[in-house]
Amino acid sequence: MNVILVMSLFWIGYGIVGLIGFQNIPEKYKGHSWTKDYIRKQGITWIILGLPWFGFYLVRTFPLSEINISTGNTVVILIMLSIPALIGSIVLERKYKALLSAEIDSKPIE
Repeated sequence: MNVILVMSLFWIGYGIVGLIGFQNIPEKYKGHSWTKDYIRKQGITWIILGLPWFGFYLVRTFPLSEINISTGNTVVILIMLSIPALIGSIVLERKYKALLSAEIDSKPIE
């Protein structure tokens, strides 16, 4: 269960770093007018991934909690909690790939 806590805190921290504007992104997305926006939105995606996992950890370890969830069900719940971040990441990636290809298409060939 501590793995869930560590991973969720890492993702939340990495998301906060992205919101501030510092995050490791692919080279192809660096140096464009929309790069900072891309980094911040990636940060939001990481936070959307980490917060539900952290909430699940808190509910699961709450002292008065009588929730008994098997390991298999825990995995299914964590996957379900990750779906919003996955969808957001896919949408974000498609948007910025389209922006990148539009920029590349509009540049004159030297």
